[in-house]
Amino acid sequence: MSDIKVFRLEDQDLDLSKPIVTVPVVNAGFSRSMGAGFAAFESCSVEHTVTGYDEVLYVVSGSMSLRQDNQRWRAGPGDLLWIPADETFIYEADERCVTFYSTSPPEMSGSTRKTDEFPSGDPETIDSDG
Repeated sequence: MSDIKVFRLEDQDLDLSKPIVTVPVVNAGFSRSMGAGFAAFESCSVEHTVTGYDEVLYVVSGSMSLRQDNQRWRAGPGDLLWIPADETFIYEADERCVTFYSTSPPEMSGSTRKTDEFPSGDPETIDSDG
């Protein structure tokens, strides 16, 4: 049996009861080398430091920005943000923004150090005759 998993965005709980919600689907329980998940931002301006890990954010829908002092990096659907370890910045989003994120190493990130299980889909069975 394979350990491959598929995590569908539509199966994850991204209900925004807080300004930022993360769902770390690939976490330290799966991998020692990388973490990944989905995050949603809305009506927020939240300071954050990526302490001891690198992070990539890929914007799926909506738009957001990262701000440091008088600099801002805006990102919309299809854009990717690279955040090297030990950077401090402010997440900003006016509208709902959904992202895919990846961290390395996973045990350094507050979200991907967890070992929770999240909903994943089953593989389809393929007829070997056809």
